[in-house]
Amino acid sequence: MPAAKQRHSALRLPGGKVLVAGGSGTTEAFLYHPHTDTWTTSAPLPLETTQTRMALLQDGRVLIS
Repeated sequence: MPAAKQRHSALRLPGGKVLVAGGSGTTEAFLYHPHTDTWTTSAPLPLETTQTRMALLQDGRVLIS
């Protein structure tokens, strides 16, 4: 993640990666790879969000509200 975030949300995904999204008026989303200690950019959110909520659905998709 290139910069510190505030008021974002994080969700651990199957396989150990962590999705970090939203926060203080941003649409950015990133994936953290703990095995390699690296970050990659993920698809941005459609709207700026603060205090984003995320849930992992049974089919593997993530619901973001």
